[in-house]
Amino acid sequence: MSPLTIDTEVDVADKPKPLSRRQRDMLDIITRSLDEHGRAPTIREIADVMGVASTNGVNDHLNALIKKGYVQLESGVARGVRPLHYADARRFMTRKELLDELDELRARVEELEGHRPRIARPRPRQAPALPSSDAASLSG
Repeated sequence: MSPLTIDTEVDVADKPKPLSRRQRDMLDIITRSLDEHGRAPTIREIADVMGVASTNGVNDHLNALIKKGYVQLESGVARGVRPLHYADARRFMTRKELLDELDELRARVEELEGHRPRIARPRPRQAPALPSSDAASLSG
């Protein structure tokens, strides 16, 4: 089996170029995998979901998505396909980026907790007691 060649040059214009139905399907497979599993699919997994035996067709559609500016490819990584043009880019952070950010957040929280006193939680409010005449009228 020959290695697949992925073209990483992106033609980014002001307006995204239209996608074919299969390209839209592939982009949906990629984003669904990220949403459900927290990682991008491999080319073989994309081929399986699309119902094709060869990964060459997947490679062609992936190259088209790259050229049209819908995805980028992190070189040397099996699950390195990352969608572009999304409002919340954090959804598509790599695992390492996410873990690094979590470490930074934990360190910041620890720093903040060390500089301020802990505030006791307020107790839940209790309903005021009804006068005995009101309580009798409600019960009977």
